[in-house]
Amino acid sequence: LPLLKISENGVGPHLGGTFPMSKIPGPHETDVLGTPSGFRRLHLVDASVFPNIPPTTITLAIMANAHRIASVVDSAP
Repeated sequence: LPLLKISENGVGPHLGGTFPMSKIPGPHETDVLGTPSGFRRLHLVDASVFPNIPPTTITLAIMANAHRIASVVDSAP
């Protein structure tokens, strides 16, 4: 099949890191709760907030980070 490619183990085309988390965010970065600079009530909870992406399965890490952010934001006054 022309569109099928089987990669080697440990290699994958994972995308993310568009708005990496940082303790002191700059332009095009988010704080540790996924809030981009210049916003207050917006939280990115996908792979775009990861500073780097490993070549392995990242779904559980994305879900855990989304749960962490939602737990903190939900409990805020």
